[in-house]
Amino acid sequence: MEERSHKLKVKLTAITKVGDDIYSFTFHPLDNVKLPTFTSGAHIDLHINAELTRQYSLCNNSQETDFYQITVQIEAHGKGGSKTLYQDAKIDQIYEISAPRNHFPLNLGAKKHLLIAGGIGITPLLAMASELKMRGADFHLHYCARNQRKTIQSNELMELINNGKATIYHDNGDPSNGIDLKKTIKNYEDGRHLYFCGPTGFMTAIKNEIKDWPPDHIHYEHFSAVSQEQNLGKNLNTEFIISLNRSKLKFKVEAYESIIDSLRKNNFFIESSCEEGYCGTCLTRYLGGEPDHRDTVLNEKDKKDFILICCSRSNSPELVLDL
Repeated sequence: MEERSHKLKVKLTAITKVGDDIYSFTFHPLDNVKLPTFTSGAHIDLHINAELTRQYSLCNNSQETDFYQITVQIEAHGKGGSKTLYQDAKIDQIYEISAPRNHFPLNLGAKKHLLIAGGIGITPLLAMASELKMRGADFHLHYCARNQRKTIQSNELMELINNGKATIYHDNGDPSNGIDLKKTIKNYEDGRHLYFCGPTGFMTAIKNEIKDWPPDHIHYEHFSAVSQEQNLGKNLNTEFIISLNRSKLKFKVEAYESIIDSLRKNNFFIESSCEEGYCGTCLTRYLGGEPDHRDTVLNEKDKKDFILICCSRSNSPELVLDL
């Protein structure tokens, strides 16, 4: 699991329409400085302006290290990130980004890979499919979109379809006309790993079909927050103490505030972005106590060492953070 990273400067070099309200943005480094390498499934924080930061998956092949490419669906009624990016973006404009972080990696030791994408959730899975194809791995990509206009137009995707490695489904707004999840996922097969990304309803439908799968063979990434009731059960917030191991400080976290709120109130700054537990920007190591994990990023292994302090709390009276 990767912790917070420094900001990088990149230049926007191309804006390409690849579907109805769907655009690809290509970024190159400045002054021939090499970009950090990344692995399939990784995302970056894009600082759209001084007040607005959003997370986008890298969709180009991880071997293409001289540029980064993201694909964004413009949401007219969203929180403003995609709309502002599209309206303000200009060729040669300089942006700040984070180094790539990956909470959604491929398991390259798997015998088979099953990839299922809903809508713009295709973006990290395109990079995965590209790498799996390059490695000669056994995989199949299922891509669910509303209609042809809302389907990303990609030469790589068309090649996968023509080679029998990908299938596209258009439901035209009626899920019963789309992918048959029961048939597609079936029962768990030894050595097969599942990767999926998409809107909340889509993610829930898949999770309902894979209850018999081994947890370590299931990989997914949300691109929006899961409702508190879905994600957390009905735990009530109570106050607790955070102890900062390196700083030798202790602060109270009130029932009505988050860990990150308490830190800021006490003039201790931690970088964050979504503040809803799905981007991973505020990832922090903990050293003691029992976290109440309320994110959609960390797997069971990660939860033994890390916590997202924007949304998660503590089940113990005190939580020790590596800060």
